[in-house]
Amino acid sequence: MNRTADARHHDLDDLRERVRVERGGRRDDSTPQLAAADAELCALAPVLSDGTVRTGAQADVAVSVQSAVKPFLFALALLDTRGRALERIVRGLSAFAARDLDVDIADSEHLLGDRNHALAHLMRAEGTLRVGADDAVAVHARACAVLVDARVLAVRGATSASGGRNPVPGEQVVPPEVARDVVSIMATVISPPLDEQGTSVRGRIACEELSADLGLHVFGSRAL
Repeated sequence: MNRTADARHHDLDDLRERVRVERGGRRDDSTPQLAAADAELCALAPVLSDGTVRTGAQADVAVSVQSAVKPFLFALALLDTRGRALERIVRGLSAFAARDLDVDIADSEHLLGDRNHALAHLMRAEGTLRVGADDAVAVHARACAVLVDARVLAVRGATSASGGRNPVPGEQVVPPEVARDVVSIMATVISPPLDEQGTSVRGRIACEELSADLGLHVFGSRAL
């Protein structure tokens, strides 16, 4: 059903109510903070090609970015960060759009991230990690603990989708070829219950509904 083809006036609250009824998925319980996340949180924030940002209810609720940080760390890696300290990484993320850091979440990620520690030690043993395994995991944990909201994530995604140009201030953040490679691996949404692949259940449904409402099929999209 095509409710409206106008992204500027699309009823985000109606869409949010349509997806909020979904009760599938589970919360990530890898840290106490994630296990306690509000399963009712559901936020939408589309960004138009001219930099207009539309937001619905709860779009300003701050959450830790978690694995959604990976595409942007990937972009910084493609720019050859040469083992930058956390502060320089966070500055790089801020160009995409970011908020503050939740230190408690960072500490939990570092302390309880057994898989990350194992991978870091394996990479170190194979000679593909030039810094200490614990240092690498600490930086990764703190990057995952950067606070964002739906609007911030939407602007980050729009920056990558716009060839590396942040459409809100009109600033070129990364070269187009870097943005191309980042877009090819990213897909992120905000709503805590996750499916078996670690994807937001409500986020996936919201994308399907929005695509149908606005005619955003990947092979038939138009500029918004």
